Amino acid sequence: MRRPFRTIAFVLTVLLITTLLGCSPRGTPWRLGGDLFHPALGELDWSLGHDRLARALSAYQREDYVEARSLFLRAALETDKVDILDRAMLGAVLSGLLSAEDVDAIERHLRDFDHLALRLGAGDVPLNPDLMRPVLQVALEFHAARQDSRVLRTEFEVKSKQVAALREEVTLLRSQVEELEALFQFLEQQKRQLSVPGVVN
Repeated sequence: MRRPFRTIAFVLTVLLITTLLGCSPRGTPWRLGGDLFHPALGELDWSLGHDRLARALSAYQREDYVEARSLFLRAALETDKVDILDRAMLGAVLSGLLSAEDVDAIERHLRDFDHLALRLGAGDVPLNPDLMRPVLQVALEFHAARQDSRVLRTEFEVKSKQVAALREEVTLLRSQVEELEALFQFLEQQKRQLSVPGVVN
């Protein structure tokens, strides 16, 4: 009888240890420091059983961000569930950011993401690291490019001021040259008059 009891005790001990170490028997990580049986945000099922949202996620993972954004938006329009709406709108913003073709579009989608940031920070919308990783790369590249553009703009402004100063100097020199030419013509005229016999000024 002792062996079955030992076996049961051993199994219960293993289950308890795996739970406390952050693993469930199904392999799903569990969060410590909060609700012990609340799954980690990165492991939540984003599709929530919604077919169009699942297809949008599939397109996102294929890097077909234009199709993904369209599917995310349609999922948002068709649902009456807040969880699906939140995920669909976030997915649409991320897909739009990744499919943007110019700086204005990137800035617009970043502003949309900023509007969601408060809710994201409050934990209302779970963030999936796999979704965020390519977006962070694009955002970093965008901010780096914008920083470079600021440097170029500053250099352009400095050069423009230098060009304006040079133009003023050229204008001043031109007026001085014109005055010298007029003086030279006057002197030449006086010289010719002096060289004519019988002419006295």
